Amino acid sequence: MNRWFMMITLSVLPLPTPVEAAPFAYITNFFGDSVSVVDTTTNTVVTTIPVPGNPEGVAVNAAGTLVYVANEFNGASGNSVSVIDASSNTVVATVPGMHNPAGLAVNPAGTFVYVANEDPVTGNSVSVIDTSTNTVVATVPVGLGPAGVAVNPAGTVAYVTNSGANTVSVIDTMSNTVMATISVGTSPVGVVVSPLGTFVYVASQSTNSVSVIDAVSNSVVATVPVGVNPVGVAINPAGTFVYTINEGSNSVSVIDTTTNNVVATVPVATSGGAGSCGLAVNPTGTSVYVPNFFGNIVSVIETATNTVITTIPVGAGPTALGLFIGPGPAYVFTGFSAPVNNPNVLNVAQAGSAIPVKWQLTLNGAPVSDPASFVSLTSQQVNCSSLDTSLSSAVDEPAAGSSGLQYLGSGNWQFNWKTAKSYATTCRVMMVTLKDGTKHVANFQFK
Repeated sequence: MNRWFMMITLSVLPLPTPVEAAPFAYITNFFGDSVSVVDTTTNTVVTTIPVPGNPEGVAVNAAGTLVYVANEFNGASGNSVSVIDASSNTVVATVPGMHNPAGLAVNPAGTFVYVANEDPVTGNSVSVIDTSTNTVVATVPVGLGPAGVAVNPAGTVAYVTNSGANTVSVIDTMSNTVMATISVGTSPVGVVVSPLGTFVYVASQSTNSVSVIDAVSNSVVATVPVGVNPVGVAINPAGTFVYTINEGSNSVSVIDTTTNNVVATVPVATSGGAGSCGLAVNPTGTSVYVPNFFGNIVSVIETATNTVITTIPVGAGPTALGLFIGPGPAYVFTGFSAPVNNPNVLNVAQAGSAIPVKWQLTLNGAPVSDPASFVSLTSQQVNCSSLDTSLSSAVDEPAAGSSGLQYLGSGNWQFNWKTAKSYATTCRVMMVTLKDGTKHVANFQFK
């Protein structure tokens, strides 16, 4: 039998799983000049934060500690970005000098915020805010009527939809310059980047479609017909489904990212129509939150059934364009352990062998023993030189025999990956996906 080493399976009683803090959803109320803070565990509003000037766009930093709100109008009190301390739910700073700010996004490091200035005369730009000083440090000219903003997982590129130019501006965040302009559908608004940064999804309001952009070539590789007047767009943590809110048909389209086809349509209408602008997926991918502008509620969609399971009363005119749900509890991942080496090392293995993939998880300093912390182990064929993932789609990998996922105690886990003999002479990227949405990879070359 071809194995890497002799292995003893330990049987250890699971340790108690630490209590996880709930992620919060921050809903901007355009006519209420406020932000409703929703506990996504209980689906109730826990507080309401006053902000000035018709708030629309909103974004939470990756740590979940700060919330940035774009105040679009309302004279001198508008045209600004409010900075909210998530621990106290109070506004701790206001950044002036915007021009009808709409969407905004925070880079993964939390060091910069990118704000779309939608005003067609004085705007047509993206303001870059340094979060350490809460001041604008750069202004990037883009197309006509910028609306939505998204930053890739590496923090190297920002994508901006130009609703009046029917384009997406691609900004190099190192130089704060536009390095590409991509033509998409008519009146693009919402934009989101896939968890691996490989694809960008853009909702085009007037052509009732979602454009799929290859982030390597900066070209549209698919156009997906959806409902009437799609505005906001969001993606689940696994990157398997994209959700877009159709303002004109009061529905949410669910797109399978493998086929780029709509696989479900979820009605979210109330009296007067939905008029929704944004939507977001919770960190576990189990629920989608959809603000209803005319109904003054947020609809909660259960992703397992694609049905609305509850509605939450909020302020007047909820919009929430952007990533308005904070992160869930993040695991501290230690691994991979021997015999698997972490990236930038190419592991050499025998095709058909069982590879013990080992890691350790803690949460708030305590070991994680809950099997639900593990979502999947997948692999994908890649080019051995460039590790380019375009050769194939990811596939779920089986365990060797009946061993499956094993808990070894003290937060240590092991999955015995039974590799296929057909992997011989190929290279593959192995990926472990966890419940908190994080993905951990290792590279393999098979003999």
